[in-house]
Amino acid sequence: MVRPTARGRRAVERDRRGFSRYLWRSWSPGWDFTEGFDQAATAWDNTDWAEISVHACPHRWGEAPGDPAYQAIEDRLADPAPVRVPCLVLHGERDGDNLPRTTGGKDDLFTGHYERVLMPGVGHFPPREAPQATAEAILRLVNG
Repeated sequence: MVRPTARGRRAVERDRRGFSRYLWRSWSPGWDFTEGFDQAATAWDNTDWAEISVHACPHRWGEAPGDPAYQAIEDRLADPAPVRVPCLVLHGERDGDNLPRTTGGKDDLFTGHYERVLMPGVGHFPPREAPQATAEAILRLVNG
C-alpha cells in the first residue's frame, strides 16, 4: 500500500518548492526548468495544495478513497469504453513519474486513430521540454 510517510508529508507541507523541485528533477532528468518552475510554483501556495497532493498518489493507485460525490464517475471509469476519436499520446522516454511502459500496449483501448510517440530525451513535461516537437505532432494529428 502506498502511504505517505510523516516525513514526506512534512516536506510537502513545509517546503513545497523544495519538494516540487526534487520531483521535477526526478521526473525530467536533464531538463533545465528554471524559467517555468517559478511560474508553476505560485499554484503551490494554495492552502489546500499540500493536502490534495499528499492524497493524490494513494488515491491514484486505489489505496485511498476519493470524494464520494464522484464515486459514480469513478465506477464508470473503472471499465473504460473504447476511445473512438483520434488520439495522440506523447510520452517522454525519460519520464520518471509515469514510466513509458505505462502507456505501451494500449492500442486495444482505441477504435479511432491512435498514435503513441515516445519522445527521446524528454521527461514528464513534453510541451515544456520539447514544445516544437509537441506542436508538430499535434499538427500532424489535426491535419490528418
